Amino acid sequence: MTEAELRDIVRAAILEVMGPSPRRALVVFTGGLLGFEDAIASLRVLAAQGVQLDYLQTPSAERILDQDLIRSLGMREVSKRMVEEHDMLIAPTLTSNIAAKVAHGIADCLASNLFSEFIMANRLVVASRTAICPDGSAKQSWFPHMPPAYADLLRGNLSALAAFGVRLTESRFLCRTALAAWDRRDQERRAPFVAELGTSVAGVLAGLDGPA
Repeated sequence: MTEAELRDIVRAAILEVMGPSPRRALVVFTGGLLGFEDAIASLRVLAAQGVQLDYLQTPSAERILDQDLIRSLGMREVSKRMVEEHDMLIAPTLTSNIAAKVAHGIADCLASNLFSEFIMANRLVVASRTAICPDGSAKQSWFPHMPPAYADLLRGNLSALAAFGVRLTESRFLCRTALAAWDRRDQERRAPFVAELGTSVAGVLAGLDGPA
């Protein structure tokens, strides 16, 4: 066996052990209607990628959003262990109300509490800005005459969420953004081990080359 072959074997074994763990996300539906259908389509693709999606809804989401579309995703509705069992929070229909609360550290309802806990625990959070962003075509189509000061307020809340580590995206890109966030987190967790890999392999080879 050559040195290169042994290095490849050791590398493959270590990377297999350090492979990505099963991905499970908590999907929190709030009452943002803009971008809802795009969000459903994106979540459907995410589920097809093997991600376990569990969900809950706020009262406004239950009133406003198409419940048949939500049920068509086949997600499991949850009411317990919402933080412990999920490594990502996804808000596919984030509202200005929840965004404002989270941006100012207010956690007085289920959705804002979940955002707060995931952020403080440094867990992954992905949220759609489609229903909020004053610069998006969807928001502009509904409110073409929004006062500049109010638009700045909405931008400020979104900027605060981004500063907290929330990954903001358009509803149609939720799947891509979530997968990229998981991939980056997996790479960060593997990096120290990968850095040591060369040294470990060198030690193995040195042992093989030493006296019998």
